[in-house]
Amino acid sequence: MNNQNIKNLLSKLEPFIFTFKNNIPHFNLKPFDRSISNIYDCSSTESESFYNLLRNMDKLTFGDQGMAMEGWVYFDCSAMPGAIVGLGLNVKDLDRELIQKLDIPKDYKGLVPLSMFIAIPMVGDSWFGHNLCSLKSELGEDYRGLGILTKAMGIEVMKIKTMYGATQWGSHAINIHSKLAPMQLISSHTPVHTHKNSLAYKSVYSKERTEKVLNGDIDKVEYDFLISSKDLEKQKVIQKLIESGDEFFLVGKPDYKENEILYKIIKAPLNE
Repeated sequence: MNNQNIKNLLSKLEPFIFTFKNNIPHFNLKPFDRSISNIYDCSSTESESFYNLLRNMDKLTFGDQGMAMEGWVYFDCSAMPGAIVGLGLNVKDLDRELIQKLDIPKDYKGLVPLSMFIAIPMVGDSWFGHNLCSLKSELGEDYRGLGILTKAMGIEVMKIKTMYGATQWGSHAINIHSKLAPMQLISSHTPVHTHKNSLAYKSVYSKERTEKVLNGDIDKVEYDFLISSKDLEKQKVIQKLIESGDEFFLVGKPDYKENEILYKIIKAPLNE
């Protein structure tokens, strides 16, 4: 890894896996040459304290959006069938303010999660990316790249090649998703989702591209047109075209304007 910022994160943060113990033999426990020793079995009562910290992190990052996960989701829809992979620090290395925000018990001693990526296996060889979050906004610029490193590590640990996912137009996570691989739009407007402005996508990953992105080697992309995060009507038009058999890919880093985000779209075929 040549990116100094990513190298710093890998050296000072501890990776973890929160999953069902029977899943462990199927995972890569040495992603990017970092051995994972922090493994939490979701079926064990000894994992309760760490589980509570995962929930506190999720509430801090998604609570104001009304999208914090219910407790049963961690077990039924995350750790038991798939895994939660992330990075953290020992509680003794955190400042008092963050300890208070995460509501960490005074007697807690151990790893505190600062990021997580959740994926769930689908029928066949694909996975569904369920959740990606980090506390980078709370931690500052020294932790720049935490989100993309977390997702990349999750992909490596779970050996994901093809992944589907859903997110909302305007989400900053798209900046991470679209760097790691082109996002084929499965839907651009999704009425059956709680948030109708959600897009569903499919991405195919490779180890070579993942490492290239982590090293900061982002290629300039060509595209056919831009779509605004606020252009609901255009999102609906693209949805109709998708349902008629057309294919669209969201590619590259979005352009951030004052009150909107512009996404680069390629109409199939995709040439790489």
